[in-house]
Amino acid sequence: MWKAIFWFEVRYHLRQPLFYLVTFFLSVLLFIAGTGHGPGGAVGRLHLNAPAVILELLVKGIFLVLFLMTAFVASAAVRDFDRRTSELFFSKPISRFDYLTGRFAGTMVVCTLAYLVGAGSLAASAFMPWLDPARVGPFRLAPFAFGLGVLIVPTLVALGAAFYALASWTRSTLATYFGVV
Repeated sequence: MWKAIFWFEVRYHLRQPLFYLVTFFLSVLLFIAGTGHGPGGAVGRLHLNAPAVILELLVKGIFLVLFLMTAFVASAAVRDFDRRTSELFFSKPISRFDYLTGRFAGTMVVCTLAYLVGAGSLAASAFMPWLDPARVGPFRLAPFAFGLGVLIVPTLVALGAAFYALASWTRSTLATYFGVV
């Protein structure tokens, strides 16, 4: 039953225009920042695609995604109570654990997917022909893998869990946004 809930949540969010707007918005901002025209980035002799710059931009992207991620998480937690379909779900032989973790895991996969696309646009920004070749170092995948695996995904999961718990507890999207602030 967990798989069915998980895949329903993933399909639900992938059909929403908000997912594509978030992904596009994050991709454009990370792309612009990766070319050296956005906030943060390389200063002085530092290459535009230096590991420190990549990690800084990936972490700054979390702040951009924070409110948008909350929209995904809060809608997953509150949707059935808002639409008064929760009684239908809880009348079936679904365990509370399967229901809550399936919804949460599906939402986290969608949030991570949006961030992976944004990180891909950050990586692609180093290959733009209008950049000064002296400002761009050799491309390495390791800073992206480290940043995503050690910094970004655990942060997304931790923040998502906190906001999901808050939304489940209050059953209010507005209270969840106050929690974000």
